[in-house]
Amino acid sequence: MPIPTNKTLFLLALSAAILLPSMQYPAFTGVFIVYIIMIAILIILDFMIIRANLKLVINRDVESQLSLLDKNPVGIEINHRGKIPLVIQITEAGLDKFIISPRILDTNLQPGTRKTLSYKLTPITRGDFKFESINVRAKSRMGFVTVQRVFKMPENIRVVPSIRAITKYNLLTRHPFGTSGERRLRYKGRSSSFRELRDYTQGDEYRSIDWKVTARRNKLTVREYEDERSQNLMIMIDTGRLMTSFVPRGKKEGSLLLDTDLYPENLLPWENPLRETTRLDFTVNASMVLSYVALSKGDRVGLMAFSDKEEIYLPTRAGKGQISRIVNTLYSLKPKLVESNYRNAFLKMATVQRKRSLVVFFTDLVDPESSKSLIKYLLALHPTHTPLVIAFRDSEITAQANKVPERESEIYDVAVARDILYQRELALRELTRGGAMTLDLYPEELSVSVVSEYIRLKSIARL
Repeated sequence: MPIPTNKTLFLLALSAAILLPSMQYPAFTGVFIVYIIMIAILIILDFMIIRANLKLVINRDVESQLSLLDKNPVGIEINHRGKIPLVIQITEAGLDKFIISPRILDTNLQPGTRKTLSYKLTPITRGDFKFESINVRAKSRMGFVTVQRVFKMPENIRVVPSIRAITKYNLLTRHPFGTSGERRLRYKGRSSSFRELRDYTQGDEYRSIDWKVTARRNKLTVREYEDERSQNLMIMIDTGRLMTSFVPRGKKEGSLLLDTDLYPENLLPWENPLRETTRLDFTVNASMVLSYVALSKGDRVGLMAFSDKEEIYLPTRAGKGQISRIVNTLYSLKPKLVESNYRNAFLKMATVQRKRSLVVFFTDLVDPESSKSLIKYLLALHPTHTPLVIAFRDSEITAQANKVPERESEIYDVAVARDILYQRELALRELTRGGAMTLDLYPEELSVSVVSEYIRLKSIARL
């Protein structure tokens, strides 16, 4: 379909402006009519040339599985089989649930050449999706028209928890306390086996240095050991209404999960790139990274997700195959606008998981009264198990609570925000008094903080 360019519209407007006054002078009318016909012929000829030479063969190179909130590379290979140079623009259609950067690909193509263009695709929610088509716009040789062609290229893709995020936490698997700076503890009756040699880093014990290898390499080298005793980690995920909240605009400064360019300045609320990224999405990412770290340390990992009913249950297992089972199970998990049944979930947990475990529970808290059922049944796991509750801190409410009112109308809003935070703090304190551990985190800092806490607890024998 031809689309007239600004150049064409200008010529047509100019011709009309000249022709209309010339109607009063019949001697000139024929000249201007011929002029307009010549312009029309040039436009038609220009269109026919570009249409005849828009011979493109296009292939898309994309992985079948994309990582949530990661910049996944996509390549578009173009083979130009026409006989004239082309100036084209390429866009993807049907990707509403993705951030595309850049959204429009511009390039020049010489006849008989092949070129590969690339862009980054950032999914903002998990699940099954489908590419629909690639739209190509080519500008004509004389610049009178732009021709658009749609290449139907349907392709199914799956968005899974962030697999690439795992690489960000490899350093944490080497250090017993992540970034906490605490000392490594030794316990009687514990056996350990040699794991690997690695370069010395600040915080390692001097007695772990292998001086013979250090002398050979002329570089400080430590021997790393790993605990031979396998332990149990059960991840529990609340998928009820508390986890349906979308991530507020903006991110906590210093977050390791998201790139800053997802949050441009002066962002309008409806332009939030994470407008469809829920707390559950961040929970799924953190759960997968935590599972990977725990399995790499030889622990057994299990998974349970529930709302008003059981959604997922994977018994604790060790080995590399468990991370694949967890990823394939979590990728399609969605939150529901229902009240979660904590009684049934924790009763099943107590029934199926008899061996002592670290139970990492992702949920949110409102106040002691609203969270009474959650607190009651979760604390029933203690002391058989070690509960660790991960609650979500809301950046917008926190900012509102820290705000200094400038007008009388703002006093009420600030007071409400501060009361919400106070009630949450009361609920967290009640959990702590009952023997549970708690982390109150922004969604963006979830993965690194949870992994650090797991490694800290493991190193001080709290699992």
